[in-house]
Amino acid sequence: MTFSDGPAINALARRCPDGGSVSVRSVFRENAFHSVESLRPAMVGIAAESPHLEGLVGMGWVSLGRCRLDGEMVPYALLNTFMVHPEWRGQGIAAKLSNKVIEYATARLGHRVLLVADIQAGNTASSRWAGKWSNQVLQPVTVAPVTVRRRRPAKTAGVTVQPLTSDHAKAFAQGLNGFYEGYNLFQPETADSLTAWLSQRPQGLTLNHCLTAKDPHGRLLAGLALEETCQLRTYQIVHMPSFLHLANRLLHVIPADGILREILVSRFWFRTGKEAAARFLWEQARWECRDRGTALMPFSDPRSPLPRVIDLKPWSIRTTMNPVIRWEAPVALDRPVYPIP
Repeated sequence: MTFSDGPAINALARRCPDGGSVSVRSVFRENAFHSVESLRPAMVGIAAESPHLEGLVGMGWVSLGRCRLDGEMVPYALLNTFMVHPEWRGQGIAAKLSNKVIEYATARLGHRVLLVADIQAGNTASSRWAGKWSNQVLQPVTVAPVTVRRRRPAKTAGVTVQPLTSDHAKAFAQGLNGFYEGYNLFQPETADSLTAWLSQRPQGLTLNHCLTAKDPHGRLLAGLALEETCQLRTYQIVHMPSFLHLANRLLHVIPADGILREILVSRFWFRTGKEAAARFLWEQARWECRDRGTALMPFSDPRSPLPRVIDLKPWSIRTTMNPVIRWEAPVALDRPVYPIP
């Protein structure tokens, strides 16, 4: 796909909300292709067209990289944002799109490439699609939007929260890599890769930020990254189960207009025994984002310590993503998962 497909991408997205337990549709700012390209510069889109329909019949995207799998660094291809026009479903278009995407990935990375897709719980159509090319499902990952704070959090003694500076980039990367040692799908960072990510200015916008929690001696205790994806893409809530509607009346995660302006949370880590510092960092991030979006969107393996830091409650609004993969050998399911953003 190219820049000229932008209006058609937006039109197709309006017709194709996610079919999971929480149904949402993507709403892109201005030209949709430009927005997607800005958020994920390494992504490539494949389109399906027909002379009998103006616009797109279907589309799919793939991003390439390297991640850790059972202790080994391997190339991956993340298949995402696959959509087929409602009037053209059941004709094998999704399969043809995924075949094209897989052909592209193997041509770039070789045949020993990990194929990955994240399927929301309850999305039976996407599960059927993934079943045609995948051979394993990893342990589920929790996605829980948490509202921004309107009141400044109480301070934690001896802990200061500040933006990441270049002189601490190496320590941030070391802490991050150590925290997720042993996680499948984790993409290790370096000081250079963090600095490059922070310096990106898609469409002249500052989307990417890292915050750190420090002790009185300037030692990093915890860190996290924030990506203001809502500046380029928001989500329109189409459907939620009735129990989530009831929960939202109390939690107010989903605004009255039904538009979720999310800020993606990633690279969240903390040193052993420093949960209190991580919790203060999390609450301070919610406060600092109060005028940037409506909710912070963390992804976490339920077996990791992050749900405790984020303080997810049994009644918290959440959904589940199931990572499906294709790999040459069975992958250990006892390892926690770090979802590829």
